Amino acid sequence: MTHEVELLSKKDIGQFQALVNHAFPGEKPFEKTWMHTSLDKYDRGNKHLGVREKGTVVSHVGIYPLKVRLPGALLKVAGVGAVATYEKCRGRGFMKSQLDFAEKLMQADKYDISWLAGERVRYGYFGWENGGRLFKYCLTERTTRGISTSGFTYKKYSGSDSDLKKIIKLHKKDGLGAERSYLDNKLCFGRWRRETLIAFRGKQAAAYVCLKKNTWVEDTGTVQEFGGGLPALKALFRYVVVLEKLKELDIFAPPFFNRYSKMLSEISSHELLRNDGMIKIIDLKSTLKKFAGQMSLKLKGLKIKRTLISFEIPELKQRATLEFGKCVRVTDKAATLKISLNRREMVRLLFGLSRLSDQYNLGKKYALLDLVLPLDLYFWRLETV
Repeated sequence: MTHEVELLSKKDIGQFQALVNHAFPGEKPFEKTWMHTSLDKYDRGNKHLGVREKGTVVSHVGIYPLKVRLPGALLKVAGVGAVATYEKCRGRGFMKSQLDFAEKLMQADKYDISWLAGERVRYGYFGWENGGRLFKYCLTERTTRGISTSGFTYKKYSGSDSDLKKIIKLHKKDGLGAERSYLDNKLCFGRWRRETLIAFRGKQAAAYVCLKKNTWVEDTGTVQEFGGGLPALKALFRYVVVLEKLKELDIFAPPFFNRYSKMLSEISSHELLRNDGMIKIIDLKSTLKKFAGQMSLKLKGLKIKRTLISFEIPELKQRATLEFGKCVRVTDKAATLKISLNRREMVRLLFGLSRLSDQYNLGKKYALLDLVLPLDLYFWRLETV
């Protein structure tokens, strides 16, 4: 059964807030905990879908535009969040109607993929699949004990424009995660139950971390974003552990090598590679084009024989061919080597957790894919929806 789905407007802010606070009681007040995804007075390109009964919004799905930085490209991602229905109205197909409508909007707006954080059992039915990776490093009081916190002063960010500009400057140096406007940064760092601390060397901001203390496990916390110089960042991690009296501090970090990788490994008790969310492919060819730069970097310096491999998703009637050589290009050329999968299987192939040969019997013909897959996109936990 289909239901009339409409785009909500600012006049629906009150109804939206009532609905999401009902659906996510642990996140109350939603408009503060998830400031960057709320229906509010700001127009930032978000689209809020809703179903009404007797004039009241009883179900909602949000679409949040994200542009994720890749080597030489910006991946256009449709984030999905604030999926909510009043308990008395559940089981009637409202979510399906809205997600079907959402995909049509994503296609019209030429998104590459859609991303959400949710349960595989729930969203797999609608075409999303586990994909994307991150590293979780575990720091403890013991692993950070030898780190000196002297030489820096520390300050909690309290919303001032001056401090926010300092944080943004440090954040931009890494070029990781999604592109964010000044307003996006203000909303993200202003989120309730997140605390951002800044380490200063003199008057110069040297590092920052955004912390969320866990409510379900006592004396633990997660760093949802960080940046800055390595000595200052190490000192700041130790300062947070001591200040908050934490037994364990988890650091969420990119899954690929970067300037923080060695330092984080050295001061952690262990590290874990894990899925970061769920992905739905909207445009296969465009997605592969956006990742061509990343794949080319993985082949840099290697002598690769020219090889063509086609990928296709029959249910979407989409196909694209990767041409391997000195670099990776996406072409329309015919290839004798072909991989044909449904859209969920294609997500697992392209955005899986480890090398393809760990999960598939590739054979010699397709062994080249082990060098370039999985593809990596990375969001900071602070900016995900």
